[in-house]
Amino acid sequence: MRFTRSRQTYRHPVPSSYAQESWLLRHRWVLAVLVVLFAGGFAYCLYGLPTWKITTLEVQGTYALPLEELRSVTKAQLRGRWMLFFSQDSLWAFDARAYERRLREKWLFSSVDIQKHMPGTIRLVIAEEQPAFTIARPDGFINVDRQGVASTLTREATPGIPQLILESSTDQLPVGSTVMSAADASFIVAFTRALADRGDDALRVRTVTLSAPPSTLIRLRVAGEWDIILDRLGDYDAQLSALTTAYDQKIQGTKVEYVDVTVPSRVYVK
Repeated sequence: MRFTRSRQTYRHPVPSSYAQESWLLRHRWVLAVLVVLFAGGFAYCLYGLPTWKITTLEVQGTYALPLEELRSVTKAQLRGRWMLFFSQDSLWAFDARAYERRLREKWLFSSVDIQKHMPGTIRLVIAEEQPAFTIARPDGFINVDRQGVASTLTREATPGIPQLILESSTDQLPVGSTVMSAADASFIVAFTRALADRGDDALRVRTVTLSAPPSTLIRLRVAGEWDIILDRLGDYDAQLSALTTAYDQKIQGTKVEYVDVTVPSRVYVK
């Protein structure tokens, strides 16, 4: 019996890796160029298109600040850099938080809302807060907010705001410094508002003279050309009641120099 031998040959397929690579992988420099072009095109679409260029500033809300100064602050922000590279004259690169900080360094606001709209528009919705007092300085006026903090510098006095007179020099008073405590500021604001609510123009407060510690006296100069002397640590309600009673019964229609209500039970009129 004959046996037939069969001989089988096994070959392990080892295809050429070079032959299987795509054309781009075999020409990597072309791939690098395409990646650079894609990244550049993407950056241009996000940053360089004219649609994103900021060309319009819309201002809405309640405000009395000069628009020319507002435009100047906005232009300064547009000239700034975002991430140390991109100019902020594009909607994508415009830093709204930094812009709000710039605005609050110049003016006092109850609210600031900065919106970005296409094409190329920054919409600023603001509610400017009226300062509680203003202080005259050689270089203009400095406003003081309801917390007793020097808030903003202005070239002209804010109409209808009492002028604050301090016994110490105010020439070097920087923005952000505390002029008086929040409690003192609240006391004076509440008292002047209560007088204004009476609707008598003669009781409109024109100046507020704040004595230096340890004195706790406040002198309010009203439009009727006489003074009201208060104790800022005293009872607010009692002093207000004593003043209004004395005004209605003795002072109204007469010429006086001042009325002292620091001791509400013994009002002194001169």
